[in-house]
Amino acid sequence: MQNLIIERVAVGALEANCYLVADSRTKQGIVVDPGDDIGKIRKIMAAQDLQILAVCNTHGHFDHIRADHCFDAPVYIHRQDEVMLRDASRNFSSMFPPVYRYDGTVIPLEDNQTLTIGPLSLRCIHTPGHSPGGMCFLIQDILFSGDTLFYHTVGRTDITFADHQALLTSLQEKILKLPASTKVYPGHGEQTSIGEELIHNPYTR
Repeated sequence: MQNLIIERVAVGALEANCYLVADSRTKQGIVVDPGDDIGKIRKIMAAQDLQILAVCNTHGHFDHIRADHCFDAPVYIHRQDEVMLRDASRNFSSMFPPVYRYDGTVIPLEDNQTLTIGPLSLRCIHTPGHSPGGMCFLIQDILFSGDTLFYHTVGRTDITFADHQALLTSLQEKILKLPASTKVYPGHGEQTSIGEELIHNPYTR
C-alpha cells in the first residue's frame, strides 16, 4: 500500500472540501473538487511540492468546479454531469455569481471504472442522487464521497436534477457495501467512516 499525501482545504462561500491527493514518494497526484480559492490551493501545492496531473470532480455544481480551469490538467467527471461544466444554469453559478463555465479538456467517466493517474489508482463509483452524475472516488481505503455522503447525513436532494430515492439506492447498493473501516472524506464538513455512518446516519438504516 502506497503512502499518500492528503491535504484538505475548504474553499468558496459554501466551504466545499477540496482535496489534494498525491503519492508521498513522487509527489504526483490529483486535485478533487477545486471549487474556488485557487490561491489557497496553490499555497499547499507549493508547500508540499506537488505536481497535479488531473482534476477529479465528484459532481458538476459550481462550488466544486469553479477552479477547474486553473490547472494544466484534464478534468475527469461522470459523463452525466459533463454538461454542468459547460452550462452555468445547470451548475447553478448563474444563481450564485460569478457565472462559471469550463471550456477545457474533459474526460467522461463511467461507473466502476478504474482510473490510473500517475502513481494513483482510483475506483470510480457512480452515485446518482445529489446530481445525475454524482461520483465517489475510492483510493486504497479512502473514499472521496463528494456530496453523496456526509458526517451523519447525506447530500441535499431538494434541488433541480436531484433524486432522493436514487441517492438512497446509491448508498445502500454501493457505498455502504464498502468495508466499515473505509475512511470517508466528504465534499463538505468533517471526515467520517463507513462504520460510523452505518451506526449514526439516519439515512443508512
